[in-house]
Amino acid sequence: MLTSTQDYEFPDPESLYERQLEEASFAYLIPFVTIIGGLPLPIINLLVCLLYWRYVRKKPPFVRFHALQSLFTTIPIVLINAVVVFLLVRMFLGDLDYASWMGGYFAAAVMFNLIEFVFNIYAAINARKGRAFMFIGFGPLAYNLTDWQEVPDETF
Repeated sequence: MLTSTQDYEFPDPESLYERQLEEASFAYLIPFVTIIGGLPLPIINLLVCLLYWRYVRKKPPFVRFHALQSLFTTIPIVLINAVVVFLLVRMFLGDLDYASWMGGYFAAAVMFNLIEFVFNIYAAINARKGRAFMFIGFGPLAYNLTDWQEVPDETF
C-alpha cells in the first residue's frame, strides 16, 4: 500500500514545526472525526476532506501534501460506501431483492474500510513524526500536484 520515497524530496522532520506535524497528521484522522455523519451519507467524509484541503492551501508544502494524499485516498472509499448505502436503501424500500453478489460486495466494502482505517492510522502516526511516505498511486499524484515552494505561514 505504500511506495518508496527515494525519488522524492521531502523536508527534514527536524525542520518542521510542531503545528505542521499536527496538521499533516490530522488530515488522515478526518474520516474518523466525521464517521458519525459519514455512515449514512458517505459524501460527508469527502466534503470535510475537501474543506480541510482548502483550509491548508496556504500552509507549508508538507501539510498540503498530506491533506491532498488523504483526500485522494478518501475518494474510492466514499464511492464504495455510497454504493453500499444505495443498495441498502433500495432493499429497504423494496425496490431491490437481496442477491448473493451483494453479500460479497458488502464484505469487500467492510474489508476496504478496515484497510483504510489501518493505513490512515499508520499515515497519521508517520505524518506526526515528520516521516515521508506515499500511498501507491495516490502519493505520487499528490506529490506532483503539491507546489513544493515554501509558502510563508504566519501561524507558526
